[in-house]
Amino acid sequence: MQTSTTIRLAILGARRGGGIINEAEATPIQVTAVCDSSEERLEKIRERHPEIQFFADYEEMLAADVCDAVAIATPPGLHAAQAIQALKAGKHVYTEVIAGLTVEELCQLVETVERTGLVYTMAEQVNFRRHVLMIQNMVEQGVFGELTYAQCGYIHDLKRLSVISDGPGAWRYEWNFDRVGNYYPTHAIGPVAAWMGLGKSDRMASLVSMSSQPASLQEYIDSDDVPEDHPSKQDTRSPTLGDVNKTLIKTQNGRLIDLWFDVNSNRPIPS
Repeated sequence: MQTSTTIRLAILGARRGGGIINEAEATPIQVTAVCDSSEERLEKIRERHPEIQFFADYEEMLAADVCDAVAIATPPGLHAAQAIQALKAGKHVYTEVIAGLTVEELCQLVETVERTGLVYTMAEQVNFRRHVLMIQNMVEQGVFGELTYAQCGYIHDLKRLSVISDGPGAWRYEWNFDRVGNYYPTHAIGPVAAWMGLGKSDRMASLVSMSSQPASLQEYIDSDDVPEDHPSKQDTRSPTLGDVNKTLIKTQNGRLIDLWFDVNSNRPIPS
C-alpha cells in the first residue's frame, strides 16, 4: 500500500537500470515502471518483477500516472535531454553520470530545474562510499587544516569493455574516436568538490588540460585479444582520445586540483 512517504520511481534504461530495482527494496522507493527500446531487456526484468509496468516509449511512460520520479540510466549523451523531458512532465529526476555534454544543454537543464522547482540529482555514488565520507568528516573536523591541494583520478583500464563488450556504435567505444580530453571526470572530482565545498564556499576559476598521444587502444584492437572477425578490426579510423589526460584546476580561493583520466593504459583499477 502506497503511503505519503513512498516514492514511485520509473526507470529509463533497463540495461543499467535493472540494478536500481534491487537497491530500492530497502528504501521508501517503489519501482513502478521500466522503459527501454529493447523488448529483450524488458523481458529479463519482467520475468523477475511481473508487478512492474513496462514501456517501450518514453513519452508514453511520462504521460501515464505511474511515477513521481524518473531514474535515467541511458547512454550519457542522452541524459540532459531526457532529464529536461521528465522535468517538464512534472517528474523529479535522478540521472547517472554524466549530467550532460555541452554547456548549452547543461544551462537548459539548470533553467528547467529552477523553473519547475522539482528535484534533480546527478548520481555521483562515489561521494557516498565509506572512505570518502570518512575524509569528509575529517575535513569538517579540521584534521587536515586548510586544504590547498588535491589529486584525484579515474584510472581504469576499460579497453575490453569498450571494444569487446560494447563495440562500434556504442558510446564508450565511439568516444575513443571523436573526443579528446577527459570525458568522465565526475567519479574523481565529485569527492574533492565536496571536501573543498565547491559550489558553496569556493568554485573552480580556471583550468589547463592536456593529453598524451593515443596508442593503447589501437594496440589492443590489433592484438590477438580481439577476435579477427570482430567489427573493430575493420574500423579504419584512428583513435583521438589520448591515453592519459591531466587537468590542473585552480579554484577561486587559490586551491589546486590535479585531475587524472586514463581508461586505455594497461593498468588495473586502483580500488
